[in-house]
Amino acid sequence: MIALATVAVGVLAHWVYPGRIAESFRFGPGSAVAAAAVLVTTEAALRFMTHRRQPVGSTSQLTLDDALRSTSIHRTAGAGLAMLFLLLGFELFSLGGGTDIPALRVTLPWVGLVCVFFCAPASWLHIGHPCLWLIRRSAPRRANTPTEAQSRTET
Repeated sequence: MIALATVAVGVLAHWVYPGRIAESFRFGPGSAVAAAAVLVTTEAALRFMTHRRQPVGSTSQLTLDDALRSTSIHRTAGAGLAMLFLLLGFELFSLGGGTDIPALRVTLPWVGLVCVFFCAPASWLHIGHPCLWLIRRSAPRRANTPTEAQSRTET
């Protein structure tokens, strides 16, 4: 949702104020393109991490792989979300400085500052914290014993 908001604000700002914001604040569709690139890169990295095969081995190896994978996934998601909040804050701050509507001229820079100085660090620190994310795994399936296989063939 943050990525869509960042892209939408960038495109709408460029569409509503095509020359003034781009000239005075160095703001335009570049931040929307950057947000889309961050979104695609983060999503590709997360898919790569989640679709990697797990090792066949002992329970301790599986637990270690789960811990490393979980930490990597949440750190990457937190960093990607923090970057999107930084871009959205930049866009909102720039849009507030370039608009003629008094309510938006006062409100949008403050919302942009909240995105930059509160939401971005909060997502970086709290989403990426590994202790909050636990992996719950169902009990492993038992292999068929020879007696179970024999009883199935006899019936």
